[in-house]
Amino acid sequence: PALTDAQRLTVYALRSEGAVARLAGASEVRGFYRPDSSGSSAFVPRSAGSKGVAWELDTEEIFYHEYAHHLQLEASSAALPPWNVEGFAEFFATAVIEKDGSVVIGNAPQYRAYGLFNVTSLSLEAIVGATYDRLDGGEHDLLYGMGWLLTHYLTFEPTRKGQLAHYLENIQKGMPALAAAKSAFGDLKQLKRELEKYKLGKLHGLRVRGDTLSIGKVAVRPLTAGEAAIMDVHTRSRRGVNDKTAREVVAAARKAAAPYPNEPFVQAALAEAEFDAHEYEAAEAAADRALATDPNYVRALLYKGRALMELGKGRPDTQWSEVRGWFAKANRLDTENAEPLRLF
Repeated sequence: PALTDAQRLTVYALRSEGAVARLAGASEVRGFYRPDSSGSSAFVPRSAGSKGVAWELDTEEIFYHEYAHHLQLEASSAALPPWNVEGFAEFFATAVIEKDGSVVIGNAPQYRAYGLFNVTSLSLEAIVGATYDRLDGGEHDLLYGMGWLLTHYLTFEPTRKGQLAHYLENIQKGMPALAAAKSAFGDLKQLKRELEKYKLGKLHGLRVRGDTLSIGKVAVRPLTAGEAAIMDVHTRSRRGVNDKTAREVVAAARKAAAPYPNEPFVQAALAEAEFDAHEYEAAEAAADRALATDPNYVRALLYKGRALMELGKGRPDTQWSEVRGWFAKANRLDTENAEPLRLF
């Protein structure tokens, strides 16, 4: 079926690396991906690194990394070890789009050089077996770098053809990751020696010709005044809140939404913030305002139903078929959206 907005990745471009780190709640985070039945999101900085400085992680590399997570995980039901998830994302992070429209993928992420050449406290066995616990900064960097190196080597080395698929298939069958690695890759010490030699050689990417790619139309429009006013609140809600931050977000949401009672996007964002703060009557009221302007606004339908669901839990006379009706209507409007089905 054709993609709908519920299946597309929504990318939030924040002002800086610091803004992304504050939103993530972790100083070392430059970008992150959040899969969710309500729609997957990626959070990236508009400005990062120094353009043309290979040793610094820049804006495009962060963006491509997070987008690649979506490409790998959106339709996957497989259990994937962290090195494979991050290695796949790093493989596409260094993509270069050339003037003739061709794309080069798989280039070496030189910003991972420190971990690859200087960190020795995390073994290959621990990486492919996912047997480590908490990682420090250098080990975290090595995990990403080794993830890329393994992905690159197992993809391009002819003698290793099919081994990565075999490793992942073993894990899906219930085999522990380390045992799966030994079964698929053989002697891990030999693999380690080959990787050490491989990373010192010439590492090439793969060129995909532009005339083989089908690029859809790209449309750009500015935010409305209401969307711009509520966007910071909306972004924080999509990132996810706890009981403390939910109170902060809903206070900001009420202030931002007040001048825009007739904008569905704004009122649906307010409904989400009210719902997260457990203010269910206020969430229903905001959803009603959105639906008064656009009766088919899916996010407003969902928060109308979610608010009624919470309010109805303590009422013996709740008509649950009526509550489910809001989710059913949302499903009919967007049959490829997972959230109405989950809520139903």
